[in-house]
This record gives sequence, structure tokens and C-alpha cells, in this order.
Amino acid sequence: MQKVHNAKRARKWFIRLLNTNFTEADTHTSLTYSDEFLPKTEEEADRDISNFLRRLRTKCKARGLPAPEAITVTEHQDADPDTGQKAVRFHHHVILKCQLTRDEIEGCWVRKKKRMGSARYFSSSKSPLPSGTSTM
Repeated sequence: MQKVHNAKRARKWFIRLLNTNFTEADTHTSLTYSDEFLPKTEEEADRDISNFLRRLRTKCKARGLPAPEAITVTEHQDADPDTGQKAVRFHHHVILKCQLTRDEIEGCWVRKKKRMGSARYFSSSKSPLPSGTSTM
């Protein structure tokens, strides 16, 4: 019973956090990994998303833009044959308020100067942002 209550409160808190800090002008970005860069541990995935956000901040500062604001959620699940749950690869969801273009944001999703996977963008209209457009 307590687990259900805690999960419900956590969802409400997360929704309030999003509604307070982000608008329909902001984007939802999903960052995935190619097989070559798939992290083996949660710590590696956390380091990758931290590096991505650091690169965004650096790029914004270099262009004289306001620092980006983001909320990230990392998802992953191991397969469990007993319950029938399938494995879910590591991937990240990022709610992002940033004045960089889509191409500039995607250029920050790299490791050792190689693109780590795909970056999919969704605006409030649920369509990917055109290349070269600003997210704000």
C-alpha cells in the first residue's frame, strides 16, 4: 500500500516540477545509444548524460546564450523471464529549454567525438523540430 502511495506522490511531484519550469515551447528529446556506445552500468549512463548537459552549457556560454534548463530521466531494465518482462536498453528522456538549434543539440550527444546514437526531438505539436531551428 505504501509503495503505491509513494509512486503516486512521486508522479504528482514530477508533473508539478515540469508544469512549473517548462512550457509548450520547450522540447522533449530522447537520446538513445548505438550498440558500440551502449553503457554497461547505470554509472556509465549517468556520466554520458552529465557530459551531454555540460556540453550544452559550454556551447550556450560560447554563443552568449542563457544556460539551458533540463530535467532528465534515464530508463533501463534487465530482462526477467520469471515475470515475462523484456529488457529495455539504456536511453534518456530530456525535457529541455535551450536556445541552440537541433543540430547543435545533437552535436553534444557524442563520446570521443563520435555520435553515440540518435537524438529524437518532439515539440508540443509532437513533430520533430526542423534542422536549424531554435528550440525557443
